Amino acid sequence: MKKFSAFTYLDVISGLTVILIVLGSIYGAIRLVEKTTQENTLVSRIDSFANWIFEEINLRKFDENIESIEENGLTLNFGTEADENINNLSSLDDIDDFVTEDLTNTAFPQLEANIIVNYVDIDLETNSIIPTINPTTLKRVKLNIRHPSFDSPINYTKIFAGNFDPELLIVRSYPVGITVNRSSDQINILELGASLTFTVEFNSDVFVMQDDNFEFYIDIKSGVLAGSEGSYNTRPSNIGEVKASYLGGSGTRFLTFLLTNSAELQLSGSDLDDYIGYRPNLVMQNGSVRDIEGVEVLYGLPNEGEAASFTSNVNILPLLQEFNTKVYTTEDELAFNRELAVRFVPQSARDIFNNWPRTERNVYFANKADAENGERWYSCFSTNGNYIRGWCASIEWELLANPERVSQPENVSYLNTFISPDSLENYTFEVTLYSNNRDDDYVGLVIAYERNKEEYCSIAGDHDPNTCITEEISNGINNKFLILMRSGNGFKPLNADNGRFGIIYWQEKTNGARDTRTYWSRRVFDESTARNQNWENNQYTRVKIVRDGNIIKAWTGPFTNVLPDPDNPQYSEDYIEIDLANDRRLHKFIGKRQYGYATISQASSQYYDVSLAGGTLQRRDVQILFDLSSGNITRYYKKTDGDPIEQDVARLQSDIGYLRPLYNEETGKKYLLMRDGIIEYPFNED
Repeated sequence: MKKFSAFTYLDVISGLTVILIVLGSIYGAIRLVEKTTQENTLVSRIDSFANWIFEEINLRKFDENIESIEENGLTLNFGTEADENINNLSSLDDIDDFVTEDLTNTAFPQLEANIIVNYVDIDLETNSIIPTINPTTLKRVKLNIRHPSFDSPINYTKIFAGNFDPELLIVRSYPVGITVNRSSDQINILELGASLTFTVEFNSDVFVMQDDNFEFYIDIKSGVLAGSEGSYNTRPSNIGEVKASYLGGSGTRFLTFLLTNSAELQLSGSDLDDYIGYRPNLVMQNGSVRDIEGVEVLYGLPNEGEAASFTSNVNILPLLQEFNTKVYTTEDELAFNRELAVRFVPQSARDIFNNWPRTERNVYFANKADAENGERWYSCFSTNGNYIRGWCASIEWELLANPERVSQPENVSYLNTFISPDSLENYTFEVTLYSNNRDDDYVGLVIAYERNKEEYCSIAGDHDPNTCITEEISNGINNKFLILMRSGNGFKPLNADNGRFGIIYWQEKTNGARDTRTYWSRRVFDESTARNQNWENNQYTRVKIVRDGNIIKAWTGPFTNVLPDPDNPQYSEDYIEIDLANDRRLHKFIGKRQYGYATISQASSQYYDVSLAGGTLQRRDVQILFDLSSGNITRYYKKTDGDPIEQDVARLQSDIGYLRPLYNEETGKKYLLMRDGIIEYPFNED
């Protein structure tokens, strides 16, 4: 009898393994078939959804202006109007109304369609479709349909043709490029108080028409600091929140727009690559831009990233105002601990009165005490022995209250100024000037100041103005200023037809005489050329300076008999612009320079609602220790007039905001507070 070998456990396990593998393969194949069937079914549903959308669109008019093309042209604004709603398709009457982010239909659950509509041309040579901002007889409708089962949308495209004569189309001017006054070879830092000038180039000359409450701007995309101290965060700007406002250019192909990083805006990137951008349409309210034929232009800008857009090669990163504060690395922990013992003394507005330098004639006083006790070469007494307060008015300044402000009560005979102890080259400076005296002379602001310098820089002819040195004088002392002044139509140069508003290159010579022959002025608001019309009857006027490196721009509001609203100063459309690089005499003011307040021959000169954005803010009430290798903040204190109070390190960003430059003047080291730590300041400051 033949014997058969019994199965071992190993044989059984091996057999079962083979069976399971076979069954697994069969199951996997079944699941694959099921998945493929489900996907095919889903794709079929998506096709049906797309066809339904196209059928709905096909029932609509080609354009809302189809009956009035010759008079109005085809529409330039795609999307629903006031009485239309994408959720109620019966309210839509033309193709453009279907533009939306998320069209749905309960018959097609979990499907959403993003719908894009634009004009297109056909290039017959290349047999290709070309998008255009100019209206044509063709509109392309693009569907991007999403479903949770797919990682990316499924796209559908269809061209719709208008049944009308192409000769009826209005040919419109349009923007062909947008540039900005910044370099393409580095990351450009936009500091608080600095400004950007954008230029939009059109394909032909255009003219800006303005009605009441006119507003025309580029809608800027930028990070902004939101919240208040203790709850700060950096977020993207909202639509219409950050505006580069129209400056000028009407009658040319080039319209300019100005953006200033003001204290109200608080622009700041959220990361090192969070650069300035813009939304794709110029925004016009209560006005229009038209070509020479009177036809309104297209307002669509080149898309971000295109060659015609500055965003393709210019990177602009906004930063918050620099803090001069006690920030140390863990390597300097001993110095950090020593500094904790130093009491914090809050600064006040009276610092200007007590501590800012003052000038009079060609003399410079370091502070109030120096003006009261220092030497002066000129006499304060007349020939018959009477003391003349207006001859020595540098000691006559007063500090007034409610609101706290500086005042010059005397009708001074010589230019008197307060000069800042710090120096800036990028800032925005706004002040309301005041006097109620019947005189009609000057109150203003110092834009830039230099002491004891020659008239011209050392190089004549063509040269780099940024490197041309203006030598020290060797035969005495002088004060030289660039000053913005408002005049009541008193002495030259801001009198008669020259206007009451100007920037003056003001020299207080070595002999104490003044030279004001170089100036730039405007006659704004059709102000009267009669004497004694302002200051006594209209005591207030608000002025604004924007300094962006070598470029100085200045505005003024009208003279009024009520204190202007700083948030609505009613500045004139006409403004003064000068370039320090264009005049050898002005090269001495290139780079960081002191600024301040000025008056001459106008008693009761005062300064209200001062707003200065730019430079460094000293924060002696904050002290920080961090690990440079990791960026981690290890200790953080708030300092009061008592003992320092340790804070939660995780709250530093919400307490002071980011991206924030931090500078320690004792160590000379500069850092940048980021979203998640502190790094060495990474940008070139040359």
